[in-house]
Amino acid sequence: MKPHILYILFISVFFFNCKKETTTPVGKPKYQLYNYYHFSEMEGASIYKGQRIILPVYQKAFINSKIIELDMLGNEKNEELKSIVNSNWYEFIVTEDNQLFRIEESLDSNSTQAIAIISLDINGNEIGKKFITGLKKAKLATAVKCSNGGMLIASFEQPPFGKVQHFFLTKTDAHGNILWTKTFLSDEGSYCSKILETKSGNLVLAGVTDNGSPAWVLTDGSGSLIHRLMNSENVLFKIQGIKETIDGEIVSIYSGNNKVHYIKMNSQLKRIQIKDIGLSTQSEYALDLVSDGNNGFIVTGSGFGGQSSGMQDILVLKISAGGELLWYRSFGGSKSDFGFRTLPTGNNEFLILGSSNSFNAEMEYQLFGVRIDSNGKFL
Repeated sequence: MKPHILYILFISVFFFNCKKETTTPVGKPKYQLYNYYHFSEMEGASIYKGQRIILPVYQKAFINSKIIELDMLGNEKNEELKSIVNSNWYEFIVTEDNQLFRIEESLDSNSTQAIAIISLDINGNEIGKKFITGLKKAKLATAVKCSNGGMLIASFEQPPFGKVQHFFLTKTDAHGNILWTKTFLSDEGSYCSKILETKSGNLVLAGVTDNGSPAWVLTDGSGSLIHRLMNSENVLFKIQGIKETIDGEIVSIYSGNNKVHYIKMNSQLKRIQIKDIGLSTQSEYALDLVSDGNNGFIVTGSGFGGQSSGMQDILVLKISAGGELLWYRSFGGSKSDFGFRTLPTGNNEFLILGSSNSFNAEMEYQLFGVRIDSNGKFL
């Protein structure tokens, strides 16, 4: 996982020289502002027992990380988890039996950088810790819950000066016990940034190469390689979302040339459809992709153009499984705003989490939440 401050720099370059054009703004978002700074791309946000959201934040800009709780409406709860985090990169996973884990980069008993799996109680107190063994100076990329109730954890090895040499995939059971780790030789410095477990049990590892080309790896459920696919285009940004349609087709989104790109493949990674989504009058960048619970998908990110109210606005749009734009929302303050994460909160409603410097002059990357439903109505 690479520092999020680089993404902010990339996004700023990405929107430089974009022309302001005319479109019609829609909707009236209600902002919930939190007195914290956003953490990474907020990939560590997890829903616990369908009743609360566990969210990593910074108390100061990029330092002093801690964990807060929100209810399913985005309201901050008075209690905070007591988990002490010593790593800049970590994920929170709630497994099928509602066990809470923190996955982080940490030093093992030999003072070597490794990936630690830390089990926590309901209050965030550490109750167990184990390391994924056999990895050399591994960096955490991403982690997700999988169908066996456990976790899939992606990491990679990168020399101080040079391309990524290998990336790794580890599977655990619901108690955090390691079942297996697979090693993949990197193509052009590629590593995995997103993981999809398909209904058939296969795994799709999606990421980016060192020169900025999107890449995919297909394995069976045990991590054995089936197929690789790499786009030749240089888009500078990794794949930011990968989901499966009702029909078992695979949808990915990534950004390049001021647009969000949509690609649909069959279950064996054969391309079916490639197109740009969004508005022709806007410049857009995607940061997250979630299913709407039916056969559509919600994309969250940032955009700039005539519809924007500031330097960069929060972008939320919905597409069908075929990539058709169903609705589009662009909103924010007078400066730079980003939507980093969308969490389904039940009843076809979602909480958009993001970062803004439009509302508080003393907080450059203030955390906020905005609620929206699957029809694009602000709540």
